[in-house]
Amino acid sequence: MRKTLKTLFCIIWGMSMTLAQNPQTGKVVRIDPRLDELVSADAKIEKIADGFTFTEGPLWSTEGNYLLFTDIPKSLIYKWQNGQVSVFRDSTNRANGLTFDMEGRLIVCEEQTRCISRIEKDGTRTVLAATYKGKKFNSPNDVIVRSDGTIYFTDPPYGLPKADEDTAKQLPYNGIYRIKNGVVTLEEKGMYRPNGIAFSPDESYIYIGNLDSGREVWATYDVTQEGSFKKGFIFFDATNYTVKGNPDGLKVDSKGNVYATGPDGIWVLSPEGEHLGGILFPEMPSNCAWGDADGKTLYVTARTGIYRIRMNVAGILPGPKPAAEVIGNKK
Repeated sequence: MRKTLKTLFCIIWGMSMTLAQNPQTGKVVRIDPRLDELVSADAKIEKIADGFTFTEGPLWSTEGNYLLFTDIPKSLIYKWQNGQVSVFRDSTNRANGLTFDMEGRLIVCEEQTRCISRIEKDGTRTVLAATYKGKKFNSPNDVIVRSDGTIYFTDPPYGLPKADEDTAKQLPYNGIYRIKNGVVTLEEKGMYRPNGIAFSPDESYIYIGNLDSGREVWATYDVTQEGSFKKGFIFFDATNYTVKGNPDGLKVDSKGNVYATGPDGIWVLSPEGEHLGGILFPEMPSNCAWGDADGKTLYVTARTGIYRIRMNVAGILPGPKPAAEVIGNKK
């Protein structure tokens, strides 16, 4: 049955790409009727900004009601608000993934300087971590912050000119790390190309995309109360799908559904790892973020453009949480 659905999806997805080539549109592809609960049949995909080089790191500010995103080659962080785009921060050292910590400070993955930094409220920059056991990170890619303040990030070699073969690479693996109270811990080193990273709603699981043309999977790791990884397993395997592309950034909604940028679009997966459908775009998406006052708009970075689509479900927004939601306060 799974093979039949896989074949059907590839056919539908491939046919849909004809529509998605229109620069003003995209398409929602339904594989499972449960997708209707998440996105309406008449939901429109809008392009809200374009003209960039390679966009990444979408992040909604609940304090300022605006969207941040990076243009990696230009080393810029942009701000989109009410249809207007402006430079939020320049000379970012090829900033990639972004998030907010529990005090609303911006956390940045810097490819060029190979570190995780924090932008303070006064605009100054603080390096949080740049090495593990005295060796430089590869090129931090995506980052999340748990409600107790613990930072997790992925560290593939994509920022290095020759990736794993680059002479500047100091670590023999591409890891997933945790920063807690200033201490860096290696949580996983067995994934070939760890990329996008996101929490489940209760923060008991972490989802991670493996960006590798030979093994396209999304993995899930149990997370202990203390914050360490307990065990991991394959959440969804897209290796045998015929559509092009690799797992990249991902986000989770309040019901636990996963929205993973991957081959040809965003793959919508149930909390149990069932493929519900997808959202296609004219350009290959790299990441997505929930936004707007109700958290029901999905903003998407896709190469040269920024897109959005209204959803029927709210997503999980980074940043300060009510006291009752903080993991450390749970009994």
